[in-house]
Amino acid sequence: MSFFLIFIWTIPWDWVFFTPLYNPSIKVHFYGPSTSNEPLVNRLRRYFSPPLFPVRLSELPRHPIIHELNNCQFSIGEVQVNSEYVCHPGATLGYRLTAGNSVFAYISDHELQMGSSNFPNEPEWTNGYEIAKSADLLFHDAAYTSKEYMTKIGWGHSSVRDAIAFGKMCKVKRLALFHHEPTRSDEQLEQMLKKSTQNLKLDFEVELCAEGMVYELE
Repeated sequence: MSFFLIFIWTIPWDWVFFTPLYNPSIKVHFYGPSTSNEPLVNRLRRYFSPPLFPVRLSELPRHPIIHELNNCQFSIGEVQVNSEYVCHPGATLGYRLTAGNSVFAYISDHELQMGSSNFPNEPEWTNGYEIAKSADLLFHDAAYTSKEYMTKIGWGHSSVRDAIAFGKMCKVKRLALFHHEPTRSDEQLEQMLKKSTQNLKLDFEVELCAEGMVYELE
């Protein structure tokens, strides 16, 4: 039997189209943020219900196994996982996965400017630092230009420039920017990255995530 592990940073709606959920021979595990108000399973049921979606959670061929997380550490096979709440409206987690000598950090829906009063000058006091520090690969929210961010403060996302500053502060080896604004073209995203990195002396790689990309860590 095959299985999938899905780490939920907040509650996205589009995972209802995740094909393995409808395959009875596949077991799916959801790991997501706990809150004091409502169990994770109830929040997931909202998306698996009319009028948002025609299939109910109880109608899936195999009910997913749901794990509620907070600031914690646990292991899945040989992979150690650290989860930590990050700055975003509503319960949202960042994840740090360690296997052998490799570290992958995943922080989506993260507003860096709201997570520190002195960003990026005080790493230990910056929300998300412990998740990303010295990571071989960091996936990070980079939804806006610096100008756009000034009109969207409190929305829970970061600018490309801030994400790069965060990567530098955390001394990551490679930074992959995602959570792109969906209305942008590839050319616009590339121009954003070019403009945000010009005149910067960086000792790590910065790139844009795209659908279908595969990353390997040794």
